[in-house]
Amino acid sequence: MRRWVGVFFIASLTFLLIGASLEQGGKIQIKGAVTDAAFSPDGKFLVTASSKGIDFWDISLNSQVKNIDDRTALSVAFSPKGDVFAYGTIDGKINICSVPDCAVSTEIDVGKEHIRHLAFTSDGGLIITNLLNAFDPSGKLKFQLKNESPANAIAISPDDKTLVSAHQNGHVLLWNLKRKKITAEIAAHPKDASEVAFLPALDRLLTANLDGTVKTWNLADLGQVLELNHPSEILSLAVSPQGRLLAVGTQDGKITLWDARTGDNLGSFVHWPNIAVDVLVFSPDGNTLISGSWGLVKKWIVK
Repeated sequence: MRRWVGVFFIASLTFLLIGASLEQGGKIQIKGAVTDAAFSPDGKFLVTASSKGIDFWDISLNSQVKNIDDRTALSVAFSPKGDVFAYGTIDGKINICSVPDCAVSTEIDVGKEHIRHLAFTSDGGLIITNLLNAFDPSGKLKFQLKNESPANAIAISPDDKTLVSAHQNGHVLLWNLKRKKITAEIAAHPKDASEVAFLPALDRLLTANLDGTVKTWNLADLGQVLELNHPSEILSLAVSPQGRLLAVGTQDGKITLWDARTGDNLGSFVHWPNIAVDVLVFSPDGNTLISGSWGLVKKWIVK
């Protein structure tokens, strides 16, 4: 009986998603290349990393609250409580700062590698980077996962048990964070696995590569479920908090919206013609999508 209830529930959600769309809700001009963005857990602030530094924005007004003039900033993430955020730099440093002024900060010198991605575990106990190392909020190194190369992107499962990393050879690795070991390896793409994300509601994993392909994998048996194709290189993707929508940003300046469960294409939207969409992030309530590129951050209302 429960199986049929679940089928009905998923079918109902799919029906509700037909016609989902994006409506422009404002623009933020940034005179530089936007490389990452994150919402505060309460959805009040958006923080962006760009060649002009770290900027805090009141997203309801599209207005700047604070600038931190660190032009080496490359990636950014909020802690689950929202009281601190971390940002990674092009010269291998992680800065952990109080919100929003960075009056209290800790700097971690990781090395010379770019910190392209970083993420907090859901309990806030660890900050994990694309270099596959993990630090506590005080800056202490907790572990270093052993692999031949840094990851292009990482994602942490909602239960903090699994880390997924995407690599240049097209493979995606699943790590058991407690044991610090690889539990599975997916030859997901011929090369350049560029993005990964979890679909927790369906126990699935999303992977993308630069040739324009997004694939969905069943985590139970690592079998491929869906393949979504785009005519241009994929540079960013975001999954809505409810796991219902997938947004994909491409080199040609477009955002394609997909039903993450069925693979239905819900439409394409122009961020900026022929300007690469390097950043996509949904708000915590799923009602807003942010897209970022060189010189422009655009707010979209999810309809």
